[in-house]
Amino acid sequence: MEKEKRGVSESELKLFMEVLDGVDSGYPIIDVDTGNKAGCENCVGACCRKNMIMSLSKKDYRKIADAGTDIAPYKRRRGEHRAKWMEKLYVLNSDCGNLGEGNECKIYNDRPRVCREFSEAGVNCLILRHRRGMRHKVQYPTDRFWNNSNISDEYDPGEDS
Repeated sequence: MEKEKRGVSESELKLFMEVLDGVDSGYPIIDVDTGNKAGCENCVGACCRKNMIMSLSKKDYRKIADAGTDIAPYKRRRGEHRAKWMEKLYVLNSDCGNLGEGNECKIYNDRPRVCREFSEAGVNCLILRHRRGMRHKVQYPTDRFWNNSNISDEYDPGEDS
């Protein structure tokens, strides 16, 4: 199992903050190591791992618990206000039992509401992926322009327009 990344360098933090700033830009978020677009199909199941806190209905709780997941009610911290909505909070004490060997969800078509509503490649997703050691960048249009090997054949800065 992947180990959570605890310490990051200042340059890694700067890159990560740039990625978070770019989430709403509309440009793709790219995995630095693989070059793939950040998404569920290219993930380590970061949102399905131990210590994830989620709000669940009784029905959705059963979907996770019945798969053999060690799941327990969220325990508030000392001094933390206990609101009514917090009664539906649970914490995974193990990885989700519905997570397959290839990090796919075995109940994807009938997954819990919290899973359906989790924003793929959104801020929370990227934070969890980063904690699992995945690195990302925003692929701005200039990246595609300057990294395109065909550009030199199509554009000669010495020619007059």
